[in-house]
Amino acid sequence: MDLESLPTVEDLNDNHRYIRYVEGLNDPEDITGGYLLELDKIFSDTEPSCFHSFSATVVCKQPEFLSRNAISYISLFFDEAQTCMRKNGRNPDTGKTLFEYFDRNSLVNEYLIQQWILNNDYFVSSTFFYKPADEDLLYSGPLWDCDASFGTLIGLDDPHEWNRNSISKYFVKSAAFQTAVTEIYAASFRSLLTDGLFGDGTGSAIRPFTAFIREITPSALMNDTLWPRRTDSRLFTSKPYTWQNFNDMLVWAAERTAWMDGVLTSAPVITKQPADVTVATGTKSRLHRRTGKR
Repeated sequence: MDLESLPTVEDLNDNHRYIRYVEGLNDPEDITGGYLLELDKIFSDTEPSCFHSFSATVVCKQPEFLSRNAISYISLFFDEAQTCMRKNGRNPDTGKTLFEYFDRNSLVNEYLIQQWILNNDYFVSSTFFYKPADEDLLYSGPLWDCDASFGTLIGLDDPHEWNRNSISKYFVKSAAFQTAVTEIYAASFRSLLTDGLFGDGTGSAIRPFTAFIREITPSALMNDTLWPRRTDSRLFTSKPYTWQNFNDMLVWAAERTAWMDGVLTSAPVITKQPADVTVATGTKSRLHRRTGKR
């Protein structure tokens, strides 16, 4: 059967919210999963299976073609989870709490990453969740579409602020979530920054910034040759040369790390800085810590 040839139907679910599904499909054997979902406010019009949940438009990326019963099931479940988020971590109708809808580790780790890079799209668009079968939990990830991050977006570039543009501003009020953020930051996330990205990578699950820069510099320079870098954008900040943008990112990331460390731990100073790195232009890029407000 050519699934793309089947008609799509627009309707409302039991919560009177918009759904779109594919007509003529049988229900899956297990309607509870697995669903790979994406918040997508840009391209959802071209997708065969999607739904609205409060202010979010959610696309089902896999399986791409859903029956009415399947889209109804996952849209109503997502509504329940969103209600919990928007009610400060407890759904008043079901009594279930935030981590009874969302996997604790993946939600908190993604939150820390997205806040650390200050990604404008977080929980607005390009944000993924996975719901396995026979498990009433949404797992956060994978992460992607991080172009509007690391202070490159004009208007969201202060390394000393939280991103409160999305529905995350609701669930951060949950005491359980706040506790989980500080615990996971102290237990694992902080060392990825201090020993990994801002260290030499010894014993860390992640390589240092300098290693990534050396790896991508030749490709970045080839991109600049084919597509000259624009510095007149009204949305993004950019410097004419690759090494300048690397240096700006390192400076911004160091300030961001120090600020978050001060907020989330009792040891507010991260002292390690990346070593010098020579990019392919022959220009040496070194992180210089600026003085910023705490």
